[in-house]
Amino acid sequence: MAVLLGVYLGGEPLTNRFRASPVDVSRLEIWRNTWQAFKQAPVFGTGPGTFSSVYGFYSSGVEDQGIAQAHNDWLELLLTFGIMGSVLVLGALALVLLQPFGNRRIYCGRAFPRFIYISLGNCLLYAVVDFPLTIYSILFLFIVNCAVLSSVSGHGRALST
Repeated sequence: MAVLLGVYLGGEPLTNRFRASPVDVSRLEIWRNTWQAFKQAPVFGTGPGTFSSVYGFYSSGVEDQGIAQAHNDWLELLLTFGIMGSVLVLGALALVLLQPFGNRRIYCGRAFPRFIYISLGNCLLYAVVDFPLTIYSILFLFIVNCAVLSSVSGHGRALST
């Protein structure tokens, strides 16, 4: 019913939107320039907080000079921290994601950790096409989810008193 109402009220703009490219061309250019910058310092990166100043050297146009994020958190992580720093960050993330499989955690049932995994997975997947972890409210939610996930377990049984 909602699809029919959408087609009735805005059929022309909807069809034009779905015919357009799913990824903005300017973002592809930003990703290409960021990858070129990464290839200059692949091991240790350029350092945290240096994206906007380093990106200016690799941008092709004047309108690209005000770019502050790569619109891809994974690519920006590679550029600023390099391979070494990215391995450390991914190692810490792997530790958090594997915590619920330990024995000495708070038992909360099997569904609760799965929902947190879905939440974290969506955020990490969304980080490929945008920059959610530079937005403080999403970053805070991500950290709280990681903290809860590292203290609960879906395995075992409830503690009896």
